[in-house]
Amino acid sequence: MENATRTIESALEKGKDLQGQYQNAKDRATQAVRSATNKGNQVWDDTVDFVRRNPAQAIGASVAAGAALGVLAYALLSRRDANPYAKLRKITDASQDGWETVKDAMEKGLTGLKQALHDVQSSLK
Repeated sequence: MENATRTIESALEKGKDLQGQYQNAKDRATQAVRSATNKGNQVWDDTVDFVRRNPAQAIGASVAAGAALGVLAYALLSRRDANPYAKLRKITDASQDGWETVKDAMEKGLTGLKQALHDVQSSLK
């Protein structure tokens, strides 16, 4: 009986130790998630601040990243197809349509800006 009591007490102690280890691991994981979230938010805030202060550089970086992704996509697609030019043509056509849309939007924006500057100039005379 005394042996069984010691075995039960030993099992209870091990259970408490395991419970403590679990709680420590849970606390560390919670802290790691908080830390990662805070760092992620800080990086996001820094990125937004950078874009606001340097819009031209941000656009340039976006264009460069898009070009790099395009080159990577072409490289990956050309490995799997006997005729990579057909897939490249599809990508090029889609890109051309996209650039046409961007071009049209920029032309409209520049026309609006030109009109606004003309209106300001007229009001200053």
